[in-house]
Amino acid sequence: MRMRVGALLLAVSAPVAAPAALMFAAQSAPKLEIKTVAPRPDDVATIDGMVKAYYEVVSGPKGQPRDWARDRTLYIKDIRFVPVDVAKDGKINPRIVDHQAFAESSAGLEKEGFFEDEIHRITERFGPIAHVWSTYESRRTKDGPVIMRGINSIELFWDGKRVNDPETAFYSRQEARDDCTWNTRTYPRVRVTCFYNGEPFTVPSAAQASRGLGARPGRSR
Repeated sequence: MRMRVGALLLAVSAPVAAPAALMFAAQSAPKLEIKTVAPRPDDVATIDGMVKAYYEVVSGPKGQPRDWARDRTLYIKDIRFVPVDVAKDGKINPRIVDHQAFAESSAGLEKEGFFEDEIHRITERFGPIAHVWSTYESRRTKDGPVIMRGINSIELFWDGKRVNDPETAFYSRQEARDDCTWNTRTYPRVRVTCFYNGEPFTVPSAAQASRGLGARPGRSR
């Protein structure tokens, strides 16, 4: 199943070095041509694949061009990034940029070398939508000292296109059943119709569950 990053991506950085080490330096950058390419199936099949690609694109040694064409395949057309930096005086400085501006402002990654690794993740999902809190550490070299820590707030959604094995799907059959069960029992007076990959299914109501009765295949009533 193919996943995409939604319309807003929020990155909050907590620098542990001088401000010059920040990923998003306040400097002009040359215009950058970003080609249109097809997404890599492994990048857009799962949440793990999306996050892995997200960090791989920006990471690399000094002098290595970043693959912004690959990066662009992860996002919807009108993606907006919101880097949030904290100034020395404690003032919060959010900036809203599109993908082109984001890539052009990141020339320092290639010039100085930059590696970013995820160290913790919290994922919340509902239906085809997922929100990922991804904590990271940044370095100038692969095994160098940490220059920055922060967290990325990433909104994802599944657009319904199969590009990988269903076993690695964004939303598993069991998760669909769990959501359907919760909705059916939370709103007993509401007619809940449940589907997985276009196929209807039912789950036991609270009354059926208490009597040990199962659900029949087909549309819920």
